[in-house]
Amino acid sequence: MTYVFIVSRGERCEGSSVVGVFSDEAKATEVALSQEACDGWEKASPWLDNVTVWWDGCDFVQVVRHQVQ
Repeated sequence: MTYVFIVSRGERCEGSSVVGVFSDEAKATEVALSQEACDGWEKASPWLDNVTVWWDGCDFVQVVRHQVQ
């Protein structure tokens, strides 16, 4: 299976926008965590297998794994 990793940034209850799409999860994580944060990103407890989320107050960044054909 082939996957892409979509990095997005947003605000709770306000939606998000895509920062980039990557073929490498490590690069996607690096880009996600390089986004500006006031107090620093804190990793959230996972609630889905294909989503990794970091919070900073109301702001968040996430990496979502999607299977492609």
